This record gives sequence, C-alpha cells and structure tokens, in this order.
Amino acid sequence: EGIVLRTASEAVGELLGQGIVGQDLAAQVASVLAQRMEHSADKDILLGACEGLGYLGEVSAPYTHKLLEKFRSTDMTVAYATGMALAALWESGVLSEEDMQRAKQDALRQLDDDNLQARPPRRARPRRAVCRRALR
Repeated sequence: EGIVLRTASEAVGELLGQGIVGQDLAAQVASVLAQRMEHSADKDILLGACEGLGYLGEVSAPYTHKLLEKFRSTDMTVAYATGMALAALWESGVLSEEDMQRAKQDALRQLDDDNLQARPPRRARPRRAVCRRALR
C-alpha cells in the first residue's frame, strides 16, 4: 500500500500543479497521508506517506513538523524518505530556511550516530565525509 500512497500523491501533486484538481482535494490527500504516517506500523506505508507529502507542495505545510520528527528516525530508509520530502517542500517554498538548517544539522548528527539501523559497512566511511561537506 505504500507504493500506492506515493504514486497517488505524485499524481495528485501533478494534477494540482496543472490546475486540474483543487487545493481542497490535495489537502484531503495530505491529511490522510499525515494520519497514515503517524499511525501506521507498516514501514512501507510510512515511507509512502512521507514521500507523498513531498509531492503535494504547499498543502503539506501543516504536516512539516511531523516530517521533521520522522526525519530524526534511526532507520535510514525512513530518514531518507522524509529527507527527500523535506527537500521537495523546501524547494517549493513550504519549508522555512530555519527548519531546513535544523534538518541539515540533524542529518549531520545522524551521520555520526552509531545507532543507525541501516548502517553502511565500515569501508564506506569516506562517503560520510562527502555527505557532511555537501550538507554544510
């Protein structure tokens, strides 16, 4: 169901941008995604909901705080999905510069955290330095 959430949200976001669907429908979709993101125990649903919010632009604005909370996850796939959504929302002007800077600092802390669930192998450590430089 996660892929369905993401794909449907992407379609609604595209149709919203073309003026084919209205803000009300897109806002309803964003509300459902936020509920699924917060209450589902299924990781695929969580990932689809996070990514879906990124596709919906400004109608996702009321839920950016939930994305920022999920971004702090120790699960790298969740952090990645929410990071991509946050980046999309920042590019569309929904996320403030202050919130984006805070998210970048969280990402830098996560790169140094030894408790990540999807930790890259030791030989991949030089890539972390590249990631840190890119985030600064």
